[in-house]
Amino acid sequence: DSEIFDQMIHISAKDAVIAMSFPRYSSATVKALGYARTVGAATVAITDRASSPLCHKAEYALLAHSDMVSLVDSLVAPMSLINALLAALSRKKGKELQNTLNQLETVWEQNHVYEKIDD
Repeated sequence: DSEIFDQMIHISAKDAVIAMSFPRYSSATVKALGYARTVGAATVAITDRASSPLCHKAEYALLAHSDMVSLVDSLVAPMSLINALLAALSRKKGKELQNTLNQLETVWEQNHVYEKIDD
């Protein structure tokens, strides 16, 4: 459990934290979202129902029901929500986001983070 808090040590009221958890809800995720809220960060839960323990720690809850009968959980619905949030953020941030992505691409290229293949 300590690793998630190590990564969140610099979270502040200027940040937003989006947490996702589904049945057999991760206690580490619930605790981390609670921590984010105590330091004043905006908190968003992506989960399956309003009674999820994650909702009790979040200012905002986005519900993504998945009643699929399967041996494994499907994350299609929550990933679609995350994609929509990222698309809205990129429209809002525009040029600032593009500059950040360009900087990342340069760093990745310089450090050979991704393998290139010839087509």
